[in-house]
Amino acid sequence: MHVCEQGRKELHPGDMVVLRPGAWHAYERCKGLMLTNLSIARFAVSVSEGALTTYPSLRELLWTRPSAAGGHGVHVTSIPASTANDISDLVLELRETLEQQPANGVLIMGRLLTVLGVLVADLNTPMDSTLHHRAVNTVVTALVESPEYHWSLNELANRVSLSPSYLSRLVRDHTGAAPLQLLAQIRAERAAALLIQTEEAVAKVGARVGWSDPAYFSRRFKEVLGVSPSEHRRRFRSTAGSIEVPDTSIASTRVQPIEVGSTSK
Repeated sequence: MHVCEQGRKELHPGDMVVLRPGAWHAYERCKGLMLTNLSIARFAVSVSEGALTTYPSLRELLWTRPSAAGGHGVHVTSIPASTANDISDLVLELRETLEQQPANGVLIMGRLLTVLGVLVADLNTPMDSTLHHRAVNTVVTALVESPEYHWSLNELANRVSLSPSYLSRLVRDHTGAAPLQLLAQIRAERAAALLIQTEEAVAKVGARVGWSDPAYFSRRFKEVLGVSPSEHRRRFRSTAGSIEVPDTSIASTRVQPIEVGSTSK
């Protein structure tokens, strides 16, 4: 049984859970549950999320669907059980490649894209040939690199020499969110990680990501992730003892938090 802000869902072979960073989820009645886990976050240094979401189908899978209104960073879908088994084998190959020394960055990214390609092939996601507009990449990079900065739509538009209205439409078309909505998503995800990884006060975490007013931080965080910052921290800590977290972010285990994964028989 998978549990998140959207409710509870019985899992079956081939079910896939896609999580944005910081999204809360858990499992109940886990006896016999097997998961294949793939954390995209560990590849952030080698390839930006913007580069991955250049492809419409990957953008839909990794960003648009889990970031949709009411999703709170979680999207549950399914692929054929046979595809899930293929994914498990490909993830194991990727893990073996990651463990090789010296690391072969090109081979690692090739295997990662192969895994993602097999995933989206069976999702019935609309495909088109439109790549990210250069201005969208510039804006997304700026927001990801400096979410704490007090960005305005006008400043972002000036940076790429476009009108604010046109830039807003471009960013929405490519990411599913307007620029300042995207900024709120990035800030909330960054804050969610800090709340789990540090002992800093909630107000200080908010200030670090660009929300200096504690009440406003709490409200915006809840709008994005569905829970208050304090509740988010409490939930992750209360479930940490019952969830096995592996040393690597790519593994097959009985129960563990996942960012992109598929259940297998």
